[in-house]
Amino acid sequence: MNDLLSFIFGFVFILGCVPASYSKMKHAQLLQKNKRLELLIRHNERDRIAQQLHDNLGQSFSILALKAELSSKLLDKDKLELAKQQLDDIAEISRNDLNLVRKIVTDLKSDTIIQTLNKQYQYLEDTKIMLFTQNEDLTTSWDRTVQNILSQVITESVTNCIKYSNASHIRISFSAKNNSYLVTISDNGIGFDNYLKQDHESFGISGIKRNIANLDGSVEFKSDNGANIFISIPIPKKEDNNHD
Repeated sequence: MNDLLSFIFGFVFILGCVPASYSKMKHAQLLQKNKRLELLIRHNERDRIAQQLHDNLGQSFSILALKAELSSKLLDKDKLELAKQQLDDIAEISRNDLNLVRKIVTDLKSDTIIQTLNKQYQYLEDTKIMLFTQNEDLTTSWDRTVQNILSQVITESVTNCIKYSNASHIRISFSAKNNSYLVTISDNGIGFDNYLKQDHESFGISGIKRNIANLDGSVEFKSDNGANIFISIPIPKKEDNNHD
């Protein structure tokens, strides 16, 4: 009888351990997946920058070398006016290249939307708030300046959610329609009506409005079963997009 009871208790104990072990395995798998995604993003970003440097600066340096050689030959032949024109061209190309390098450095200092979501997921997990996203893969091709600004908006929104919303989940969806990037951020917390009863400047709402206005976009705040932010930003024209 004692052996039977021992067997039953042991079996029940094992059954109880299985869900806990499975949960730990799933959590470890998810962390590994996030780490892999982060490394993949970094690798893809290095490839993008390397290609951009090759396509732009590589050709530019070849032109500079040719113009420098031509300038030297023209000076030897006392063709000063023509040599001066070549030197002016070299100066202009060099300035353009410097601006390009500065833009690349700015890109390196800014986060993509995917990187931001990955970081915010970790913060939300610590506070037991679930993050759900929709169509985040679409954002990988979005304009880099837009991504940088939206990353700031997402970070501010998640911070508000953690600090003030009492929400159990937050949803962020992305789409593109009618030549506009569309982003919706919503949670199931107390809503903006309760936010605005207090000093709304403390909740970063004015900062979000200012950031979206800088992109000629529009933003709307609504309280409907929680806080909801609806963002629309014009898609930059190809000729104005310096990050393609």
